[in-house]
Amino acid sequence: MLGGPEDGTVIPSFGGHVASYIWGGQERNVLPCFSRTQLCSELVNWQGRLAQEHLELIDDSGLSHLPGIMFKRLDWPLISAFVERWQPDTNTFHMPFGEITIMLHDVYHILGFRVDGSMGSGVLTERIFGTTTLEAQRPFSVHYIAYMWLALGGSLFLDKSGNRTYPSFLHKLVVEGLPINEYSWGSATLAYLYQQLGTASRKDADSIAGCLTPLLQAWIYENFL
Repeated sequence: MLGGPEDGTVIPSFGGHVASYIWGGQERNVLPCFSRTQLCSELVNWQGRLAQEHLELIDDSGLSHLPGIMFKRLDWPLISAFVERWQPDTNTFHMPFGEITIMLHDVYHILGFRVDGSMGSGVLTERIFGTTTLEAQRPFSVHYIAYMWLALGGSLFLDKSGNRTYPSFLHKLVVEGLPINEYSWGSATLAYLYQQLGTASRKDADSIAGCLTPLLQAWIYENFL
């Protein structure tokens, strides 16, 4: 195929890649990029109303800063252009100068949390806000679980439903008293983003989710702009 690898066994999925679609004279629209900026803003406002002892518990998770570092604007054309160069067989962007990818040290420096530790899989956001609800008069342990669900689902593990949060196993982690800050959320975030990039690189994909802001977009800005 013109523009594709000479050896088809090197990148076996290339036939279904958006690049082959473009080489065939077709065009694909800019991909809508999912974000949860309103949710993140609400979480930041909620933190601002916490008592000091409760705020310290949130800070100890190592994830309290996530809602506050989400970009308010996603550059859809820029992200779409990089998706067209992503190869899921190699988990790299194929550029004119060679291959490049997002590494764990990028996750550490951009997102600011650990990339080593234990490996830690949807829950409706509206249900969490409405029944767990961060505003209700409930024990703070309930609010803590809700916050972790929403912070992870609204910042790191976004899906395309628009109202679901991941991971659902978080309840088990918190209830059993396992330390949230001991988990390698950085490696999980990167693996999930790789998966989302791979899905979006298919020629029939119509959108992309994952940690687009700030991880993917910030990484592009730092390395190319």
